[in-house]
Amino acid sequence: MAGGSTAGNILFTICGPKCSLCCLVVSTWGVIMLGLLGVFFKLEAVALFEDIETGLHKCTDKDHDCIGSLNNVEYFAEDDVTRAYSNAAYSCWGAAALYLFFLGLSGTFVGINYWRSKVSQH
Repeated sequence: MAGGSTAGNILFTICGPKCSLCCLVVSTWGVIMLGLLGVFFKLEAVALFEDIETGLHKCTDKDHDCIGSLNNVEYFAEDDVTRAYSNAAYSCWGAAALYLFFLGLSGTFVGINYWRSKVSQH
């Protein structure tokens, strides 16, 4: 066989040139977006307060033992809020790392498809 093994050809034809380029763009955006979101969570941005998991329930009229509500920042202990922001930041960075892996994989497929198109032209 002149073109290599059949298993290698099947593996590298899973993702064509358009699909691999689309995955490359989406993965790049995912790394940037989730990386920045993780930084903002680590800096404890107030705009992201509603997105953190505090483990406390929202107060209703039926709850008489509840002092504040989710909109009252003083109701939460500072350590719990800091821990929740850090957990959210680490989750974002973990997802960004997965996107980084797929960015490398997509980049590899883009390179392979580009190389194949150049070889097939000659």
